[in-house]
Amino acid sequence: MVKFKSLNFKLAVINELIDSGRYAVQVEKIEEGISKGKYRDYYEKCAKKDYYGPHPEIFEFFKNLELTEEELDEVKRVNFEGENDIYLLIAHNWDGEDDLFTVDTLEDAPLLKNLERIEDSFLLDVDDAAPLLKLKNLKFVDTNNTFGIRDMETLAALEEKGVEVDYGDTDFDEDDEEFDDDDPSDLEEDIQAADQFNLAQDLIWERDEPEKALAILEELIKGEPDDADLWLEKGNALDRIGDDGGAETAWRKCIELDPEYSEAYYNLANLYKFSGRSEEAMKNIDLAIKNGMEEAEAYHVKAQLHDILGDKKKGLALFNEALNLYLEELNIDPEDSEVLFQIACVHSMMQHEKEALNYLHMAVELDPSHGERAMEDQDFAWLKDKPEFIKITGFSKS
Repeated sequence: MVKFKSLNFKLAVINELIDSGRYAVQVEKIEEGISKGKYRDYYEKCAKKDYYGPHPEIFEFFKNLELTEEELDEVKRVNFEGENDIYLLIAHNWDGEDDLFTVDTLEDAPLLKNLERIEDSFLLDVDDAAPLLKLKNLKFVDTNNTFGIRDMETLAALEEKGVEVDYGDTDFDEDDEEFDDDDPSDLEEDIQAADQFNLAQDLIWERDEPEKALAILEELIKGEPDDADLWLEKGNALDRIGDDGGAETAWRKCIELDPEYSEAYYNLANLYKFSGRSEEAMKNIDLAIKNGMEEAEAYHVKAQLHDILGDKKKGLALFNEALNLYLEELNIDPEDSEVLFQIACVHSMMQHEKEALNYLHMAVELDPSHGERAMEDQDFAWLKDKPEFIKITGFSKS
C-alpha cells in the first residue's frame, strides 16, 4: 500500500482513478445504498439541519482505500476542483465554503511519477510547491490566480524547465483600478498582501504573538480599509491581547462592512457573555446562527446563555445539539484535543460528571495545556474540588 501524508490529496487522486473507470463497483455500491435509503439518517440530517459535513462510513471507506503504485502510475492529471464527484459522495451538502477538502501540502505529488497536469486548483492552499520539481513529466500547473499555490520561486523554476504555469485571469476592465496585465507589480503586491494576512493569522492562532499580528493587520488595513476579513482578524488580535474595547470596535466594523459575517457576531456574543452582557450576547449569537453558523460552538454558547438567563430547559436542549455536533467532528478526527475539551465542557454543564472527566482526561493527554485551561473555565466550576479533576488537571482549586 502506498502511504499518503495528505488525506485530501489522496481523495483528489482517487477521484481521478474513479473518472478513469477504477473502483466502479465500489462507487456503484455506495450510490445504490444512497438510492435504497441506506444512509437515510444522514440525508435527513442534511435536509433538516443544513448539515455540510461528511458521512462517516463513506468517508472512512475512501480514507482507508489502499492504492497501489500501479494505479498511481496511471494518473497523468489531478483536478482540485471543488465539484469533483468524490466530494459529493462523501459530503452530500458540502458547498466548498469550509476547508473540509482543502489540500494544504503537495508532499505527495512525487508519488504520481507520470503526472503531467495539475488543473483547477480551487482547493489548493499551499505555500511550498517544491515537490513539483521532482515530477519529470509535468507539463502544466494551474495556480488559481496564484492563491492556490503561492510559491513564486518554485513556479518560476518550473517555467524555466518548460512547464506551462497558468496564473489565472488577471485581465480586468479599464474601470477596475486594482490591477491588469500591463502592471504585473500589482499582482505581486496582491500576493504579498495575502502572504502577510496568512502570517498574521498564524501569529494569532499558532504562535501566540498577537501584538506582531496586530502591527501587520493595521498596515494591511491602511491599504484595504474596506476588507471585512482584515477587521475580523484585527479584532481577534486585540481580543488575544486583552483589549476588549478595541476588539469590539473592530468586529463591529467588520459587520458594518459585511452584515452577514457570522464569525464576527459569534465573537461579539462571546465577548458580551464574559463581560456579563447576556442579553446583547444572545442577540449576537442568534445573528451568528441566522447568518449561517451551524458549528457546535455556536449552539454551545447559546446554551450557556440560556443557562445564565435562567431558561434551563432550552439550555439543556441546546447543549444536546452542541454535543451531537461535537461528536460528529470527533468522528472525523478522534484526536482533536480542542473538540474533546469542548465535549468535556458540555458534559460538565449538563452535570454528567463521569463523561466530563473522561473527555477532559483525553483532551489533557493529547495537550497538557488543557489542564490549566480547565481550571480557569467556569464550565467546570462544580468539578474543581473533585479528586479526579485535580488528578487530571494537576491543579487544585486552592
